[in-house]
Amino acid sequence: MMQATNLKTNHLTQPLGIDTGTLFLSWQCAEGVRQTAYEIEVTAGAKTLWASGKALGSVMHTETPTPVPPKMQGRWRIRLWDENDQPGAWSTASFETGLAQADWQGVWVCPETEEPDIDCTDAINAFAKPNWEQKQAALEASGKGQAQPYQPHRPASYLRKTFTAPAGESKRLYITAKGLYAAWLNGKRVGDMVLAPGSFTANKHLGAQTYDVTALVRDGENELLIALGDGWYRSTSGVDGDRDLFGKKWLSFQLEVTARRSAFR
Repeated sequence: MMQATNLKTNHLTQPLGIDTGTLFLSWQCAEGVRQTAYEIEVTAGAKTLWASGKALGSVMHTETPTPVPPKMQGRWRIRLWDENDQPGAWSTASFETGLAQADWQGVWVCPETEEPDIDCTDAINAFAKPNWEQKQAALEASGKGQAQPYQPHRPASYLRKTFTAPAGESKRLYITAKGLYAAWLNGKRVGDMVLAPGSFTANKHLGAQTYDVTALVRDGENELLIALGDGWYRSTSGVDGDRDLFGKKWLSFQLEVTARRSAFR
């Protein structure tokens, strides 16, 4: 019997923290010769959010007609009909939506509360400073502009937060940064993403990540440690090696604990 495989939600496998809105669902076929129809059901807990019914056709993707809410654990299942109009077994995938903008309560934190004393003898600045000064001297000599002082590359900032979390079945860490971050919870790395939160035109929008930290949060006191670097936000990303393209480094995060995750919160 024909069966759907490689189920993806918004082009991702079992995604965590995707945007709210309509869902783009896609799949591939195994067994059989040709898909002639499909049926999809999208659920959250015991609630059915959408059911397609038997839809004729060989197309292997569709979009839900209605949006899904934020902070929702959902599932969708699909079965296919083959060239003999015989239905196969159901295949199932899961997904979870992230925060709506109105749900974001984490405040922006800037770790750079004072100017660091950087002597520029480290490898990065020792290489970058002479190149910058040479370029600025040439600019001023050409009469096309005034030389600007060198702004040193700064080391990563470290932020530490201790907290006591309430009991609950499910724990999610939502986090974003103007810069690049890496996080550790009770000494263990949170997720495996590198160069988070990704590359964005930061004066217009930013991406945010959702992490399942249920297994990392413990009873009693917990420690969250975050390293925050310049990234593209404040690096030499400009064509001419300009620094501080958008401003200082900033970080925002929040941890949510729920007794039982439901269809709507």
